[in-house]
Amino acid sequence: MDSELRANLQAAAQVLYHALYREPKLDFLRTLQGAGAARSWPDYAQNATQKQALVQLERALSQPTEALLAQLKPDFAALFIGPGPLKAIPWGSPYLHEKRLLCGPSTQALMQWYRHHGIEVNSDSNEPLDHIGLLLSVIALLVSDPGKDPVLTELLRDHLLPWSGRMLSLMQTQAQTDYYQAIAGLTQALLDTLSNALAITTPEVRLYA
Repeated sequence: MDSELRANLQAAAQVLYHALYREPKLDFLRTLQGAGAARSWPDYAQNATQKQALVQLERALSQPTEALLAQLKPDFAALFIGPGPLKAIPWGSPYLHEKRLLCGPSTQALMQWYRHHGIEVNSDSNEPLDHIGLLLSVIALLVSDPGKDPVLTELLRDHLLPWSGRMLSLMQTQAQTDYYQAIAGLTQALLDTLSNALAITTPEVRLYA
């Protein structure tokens, strides 16, 4: 990966981290609208997934901010936080554990991996660290440094890619707004780009969610 691609991937990962991990807020949406995010989105994929996602993002961000926020709040809750069954569980463990547990063995393995590599991840409320948004924040940290490519490869291959495709597919089909459908597509395009650039073969695992 050249330096321009790394910078584009880092910028995109930072935005996607906020979009997936944080509840929607007026200030963030206004920042995206003011930056013309759909037209200025970092160019890292040039594939159908990204192009369709950017069309959806532009359509979403063309709405008045307050009206958009009113749509996004219930969609975010239904997808990621409840109440009720989540439409797109954002943590990895339920996909990888037969009882769909939070903080299962895969979460513990990720925490041990973070400790081994000296990576500190701060969550808002003691929640499991295998949240896709938090993983994107770590990707943003690692992707700018070519020397960290082996570490980034491990993170993607062993701790994210085995389940992220399922989560993002659920998000894209279950989201009720163009905005969250777009975020799912842009995240998938980013992960596909990283996987191709780092020549990662995703392990085939059984998924339970």
